[in-house]
Amino acid sequence: MLGKVYTIQKMKRVGLSRIYFAAVLCFFLILYIFQPSDLFLSLKSSLISYRATLGRSGPIIFDGELRKYILESGTSHQENPLLIELVRNELLIQPSTIPYNISSLDPKNVIPTNLEKLKMLEDLIIDKSKPGFFIECGANDGEFISPTLLLEQAYNWTGLLIEANPEPFSKLATKNRNAWLINVALCTRPFAKQVQFFTNPNNTGLAGLNERKYFGVNVPLNVQCVPLFTILAALNITEIDYFSLDVEGLELEILKTVPFDKIKFKFLTVEHWSIPGGRVALQLFMESKGYIFIKEVNDLYTRDSVFIHKSLRHKLRNLKQR
Repeated sequence: MLGKVYTIQKMKRVGLSRIYFAAVLCFFLILYIFQPSDLFLSLKSSLISYRATLGRSGPIIFDGELRKYILESGTSHQENPLLIELVRNELLIQPSTIPYNISSLDPKNVIPTNLEKLKMLEDLIIDKSKPGFFIECGANDGEFISPTLLLEQAYNWTGLLIEANPEPFSKLATKNRNAWLINVALCTRPFAKQVQFFTNPNNTGLAGLNERKYFGVNVPLNVQCVPLFTILAALNITEIDYFSLDVEGLELEILKTVPFDKIKFKFLTVEHWSIPGGRVALQLFMESKGYIFIKEVNDLYTRDSVFIHKSLRHKLRNLKQR
């Protein structure tokens, strides 16, 4: 008799939970239809949490309309859990586990500034007992003048390669890099959206969100932009050993979207060539966020400012003069 009563009570609880779940779902659908705002995404996130309490797991299935709204509306904040999950499940490509498809692995073919960056990393950051994690934004094809390829080859590092231009990204995807790949631009505001991107058929390294006609023909196309913090949250990464940022003029605007109280870069190289205000503006901002300017490195391809986090100030004594 007691068992029968327990079974009835259990059935009632299950029935009530299903009714509640259905009611929340209906409310979310009505809100989505009549008021498509970020509140809708917050309610959806609550719905995901409720799914978890019912013991349901697995990736969220994003239908076309919801996916488009999250990525393109410009209302999905970089910390929105739906945006983070969508990036994790649909945009990120896992590191390759097969041998490189690189035209040349000879370090002699590396440009001088990349060798200089590597030597600074060896003096200040690299721990031979533990592989590090890098980010390279403006990764191009993953081989040409890449400052992170040597870190993979020589020190077994892994990381994240970000390239917005579809043409070089298609080549990057064939190189079998030991790094996460993502074909997006980094946002200059903390919200995901579609943006206009300008490519140069004569030089893929000159593509970017800024139209720069003096470099030749520019071809506009729409690309997805995602905040850097969102991508790192999708990877569950909060500390980065090396960040290389080269996006033809919007470097400072991208850095301003980063919550530096949640993300730590140990060592950065940032191209300042096309930043409004140049190196001075970049240096003032980075110093306000707790970073120390080390030096400027220049060659035919780049003009970069080099920074280290203030917590690693003591390591500057290890920096060899070259």
